[in-house]
Amino acid sequence: VIAFIAAAIVVPVVFASFVPVRGYPLGAFVDIIPITFAMLVSAFVVTALVFRSAIGTTIKPTQIAIAPHLETPSATTNPAQIYTELAREMQRLWEETVPNRAYMRILPDVGKRQGAFSAHVIEETQPLPVDMEQMTFARAFALSTTRWLIAVDIACTLATIAGCILAAWGATAPGGYSALLSGGGFVIIGAFGIRSANEFWRRFGFTSRIYWIDWSGTYARASTRVGALLNDRISSERELIGIESMTLRVWVAEIDSVAFNTDRDRDVVAIRGLPDEASRLGRQLAEFAVDQGTITAPLSATDRGRLEAMNFLNRRPTDGLELADRPPAKARAIGDGTAGESPVPSRFCTRCGAHASLPDAPYCGSCGAKLT
Repeated sequence: VIAFIAAAIVVPVVFASFVPVRGYPLGAFVDIIPITFAMLVSAFVVTALVFRSAIGTTIKPTQIAIAPHLETPSATTNPAQIYTELAREMQRLWEETVPNRAYMRILPDVGKRQGAFSAHVIEETQPLPVDMEQMTFARAFALSTTRWLIAVDIACTLATIAGCILAAWGATAPGGYSALLSGGGFVIIGAFGIRSANEFWRRFGFTSRIYWIDWSGTYARASTRVGALLNDRISSERELIGIESMTLRVWVAEIDSVAFNTDRDRDVVAIRGLPDEASRLGRQLAEFAVDQGTITAPLSATDRGRLEAMNFLNRRPTDGLELADRPPAKARAIGDGTAGESPVPSRFCTRCGAHASLPDAPYCGSCGAKLT
């Protein structure tokens, strides 16, 4: 823009200093000096307005700040589990239910017996427009970013109208070459200003958050057993991954970006650190890693039912055999001649320990085993 202004001012003066008046093309039919002066002034005004509009749409640079947070948890879990919690948290932070933009996703590799691991995740929330209000003439004049764009459009519209009128009159009037050239120059200058202003009208400002999570450290595999082999009925064994003083770092920043069309790249113009959000997310991930369980236990309903049957047999191991050897219940007692009802003994399955629903049932109602 500066080079264009300098050329528009200097070149005509230099050109006129060594070219005679009658040396101009069509000098006998066209008033070269008035046309040059008129187009020079109009071009200078339009260029100055465009330049002022560019300054008005420029965001003042701010100090770039980041907000790092450091945690050093020790845990007995697969470090890839941290990404599971992170993915759930990132989904809760989706803007307008639109998934985040993932720029980096390197998960830890713990395939060996021991070694080092490193993981990096960089995600950005969906960029949201800063200005969502409807643009009216009153609001356009009130905003500093669009006030000068309105001035450029008005000036260029007037120049285009004047150029069309002059061009039409010069084309019909005899000897109207000066008006024809002046009109064409005004139309070209107006088109230049409107096209330049349209570039700034298609300026979109966005704001979003970017998350960078990095966790690294060393790991070693180990086995753990819960429950004594001789005393406990149930024991559990599991292979664990032990991590000592893992380095967990979280950066969270809010960024302002600008795009000058819907199909162009966004340019980052400001970065503001969010220390509170970084601290919250870092503590949440560290607590999740520490709180992971290390004991394997049967949790399904089927496992619980079988454990109850095993516990019953462990408490009374000979009930099933003793009941199997007893004679069937008698309706009346015999011996001393007195009549009385004999108590009916309870029957239990020797396989699963379930209680028989009927005293004379031939098969177990739970597992189907034959009752003796």
